[in-house]
Amino acid sequence: MAEDKVTLVTGDEQKIVTTRDAIMMSGNIKSLMEIASPEEELQVSDYHSVDIKEIVAWCEYHSQLKDKKVTDADVKKWDDELIARITADNDQHLRLIVACDKLMIPDLCKLLIRALVAKLHGKTAEQI
Repeated sequence: MAEDKVTLVTGDEQKIVTTRDAIMMSGNIKSLMEIASPEEELQVSDYHSVDIKEIVAWCEYHSQLKDKKVTDADVKKWDDELIARITADNDQHLRLIVACDKLMIPDLCKLLIRALVAKLHGKTAEQI
């Protein structure tokens, strides 16, 4: 159904289509959807498509978990792979922390912050 899909328009004018269930994981977008018409494209113009695609991937995966029999180990493995890909680029990692905070996706934000803390652990100010 078309109404089960949501289109996000990013700052670089890319359109990213995702499911309503997935994007409802964002408290900020959930609030926007309450006032927007069902077919309206939602503007996420503060964010680049590269970052929104990673956020959407996480939201899509986690929104489907309730319908699937997936072990905690499988979820951790999936999350670890996503975090490893994201954290390879320090700039993207920091952008995603800010985006998740602003979009109100606390579980993803916690994962990203933990990864940042792990990167910085044991380093001096000069090494950072």
